[in-house]
Amino acid sequence: MSTMRQFLLFPLLLLATPVLATAQSAASSSSKRRQPEDWQNELVQWLESKPNGYFSNKIVWQKTPELGDSYNMYAAEDIPKDETLMIIPQAALIGSASTHEGYGQGDHCLTVRNMMREYEKGKDSEYYPYIRYLFGGHEGGTSTGLLPATWSDKGKALLNLIVGTDLEPSNFNKWDFFRKCQHVFQPGEIQAMDEATKQRYFDADVFWLSRSWDDKMVPILDMINHRNGKWFNVEHTSTHIGEDVRVFAYRDIAKGEQLHNSYNECYE
Repeated sequence: MSTMRQFLLFPLLLLATPVLATAQSAASSSSKRRQPEDWQNELVQWLESKPNGYFSNKIVWQKTPELGDSYNMYAAEDIPKDETLMIIPQAALIGSASTHEGYGQGDHCLTVRNMMREYEKGKDSEYYPYIRYLFGGHEGGTSTGLLPATWSDKGKALLNLIVGTDLEPSNFNKWDFFRKCQHVFQPGEIQAMDEATKQRYFDADVFWLSRSWDDKMVPILDMINHRNGKWFNVEHTSTHIGEDVRVFAYRDIAKGEQLHNSYNECYE
């Protein structure tokens, strides 16, 4: 190519570069799998807006009729063993401290307190899509009625009769949270709360109880259902070593299989 031709083409290439970059970005965005509900898409977008955040295109939320038509995660394509399904950055976790702590060393009362602080920020919260999912009653989220602490007095009494005095938990009273967690509140703060705020604290405690890894809330990973045995097909790295959490296929997962994690790490 002649020097003159190169000279003439160079400005055109400079002008074309942003256009090409924009087109590539749009193509990348349009290739992202669309989930059935807006709140699901917003969660995925929120996760991937964090440094290193990732959600595989091979995952899709679908309703499960045998589970009351709730949304659960399924393999949209065949997924080979060890393939990365998600990366949950440390910046997306909600815990009891800004720095990582070893398993069993955190304070779940602070985790609940931090969840409520994010709730109170509303749309200004860096965790807004996840907090809205927890507290907003989205289909597929945690239903407070699933846990004994939210049952009627008669229901709790019946469960206490079945459980007896030798098994935990022995107390399902919702105000037990404030007794156990007085140390994270200022003097008189609990007494000054209205009933709606107290209920939200109790709900946040239920979310922690049903969804956490010790003191850590791990968004989106906590939406994968539990099931051991042959159904178990998803594993993840530790949430307590200060690194991003990698979620991966524990074994080959066939298209159409529901994703299952093990909450008690009993794989058989």
